[in-house]
Amino acid sequence: MEKINVELAKKSDDRILNKILRQNEMKGKISIAFQRNPSYFSALKIEGKQNQVIVGRNEKDEIIGFGTRSIKPIYINGRVKNVGYLSNLRIVKGYKEKGYLSEGYNYLKKLHQDKKVDIYYSTILEGNRVAIKILTSKKSYLPNYHDIGRYCTIAINLFTKQKKYNNKLKIIKGSTQNLMEIVNFINKNGSKKQFYPFYTLSDFTSKNSNLIGFDIKDFYVALKDEKIVGVIGKWDQRQFRQIIITGYKGAMLVIKSFYNLIARFMGVSPLPKPNTQLRFLYVSFIAIEKDYLEIFKELLYTLYNDSVGKGYSHILIGLHSNDSLLKVVDEFNHIKFNSRLYIVCWQDGEKFFNELDNRIPYIELSTL
Repeated sequence: MEKINVELAKKSDDRILNKILRQNEMKGKISIAFQRNPSYFSALKIEGKQNQVIVGRNEKDEIIGFGTRSIKPIYINGRVKNVGYLSNLRIVKGYKEKGYLSEGYNYLKKLHQDKKVDIYYSTILEGNRVAIKILTSKKSYLPNYHDIGRYCTIAINLFTKQKKYNNKLKIIKGSTQNLMEIVNFINKNGSKKQFYPFYTLSDFTSKNSNLIGFDIKDFYVALKDEKIVGVIGKWDQRQFRQIIITGYKGAMLVIKSFYNLIARFMGVSPLPKPNTQLRFLYVSFIAIEKDYLEIFKELLYTLYNDSVGKGYSHILIGLHSNDSLLKVVDEFNHIKFNSRLYIVCWQDGEKFFNELDNRIPYIELSTL
């Protein structure tokens, strides 16, 4: 077997990492590929406060696979804790079946000895059965992958017409005047969910913020008696992160043709052609007082209507299948991509994993 050298990526690897990411699409009924143009490393900032890219190089010094370890402060059992996020695992064609995955995970375990985190989380598309089978196989070199349910990514179609809805709340936008109140509200309500990100004021004001390209004016804030009762944000990341629809298979081929035939009569964006970039916005920073559906509904309708006619085809939302807020999202015309959400840990993290309480998980889709 060819000797592989595993190490941390260099800045000079930026272009090839992006190429591998693009060439290794996530296959399913709708296959998608991710891009991080113009820079993989720059786009990586939003995934964590600290990020490490592990690469494997063959004897010609070519990268044959990589994966990312990120660390960020999130809410665990109502308290702020640094937790890891494992993402972007890719192996190039010709090396996938040769057993090199063990060398990458052995290196990851060495990094884990820095004791910065106890556990990690990760998501795998349900259609990627090969990856699920391998990573949950409990082989000796792998950490434990604990399945904690389905994570739903919902792509809401933007109609050409706005949706009518009778607002009972006052909806305003974010500003420097109400930003501190927004951040406090997000953290207060976020602490009631498991894995909700912890934010500080500087996250939204610093020039070196990890929240690249987010403008505080894109917060939507619901007020009742001049008190904040709900917050969401819209985030256009296409300048540094792109999603490419690479193809359709099975029943989706038939559905796509039929759907696109009637889409223009319904005022709905058609499904993209293969190798087409998705024109989308993320719905982010979802924080709703007591998860009241009517509050979320008013905010989402307002954001939706503001996005119509602005060149977007979809708005993307990520929620755990146990989250009651999904009931609101299901009212919209949408496409759903299902993943499995895993807590990943070595033996030293099992106690921490077993102490997780039953709060509903919230993973911020815009930072995956």
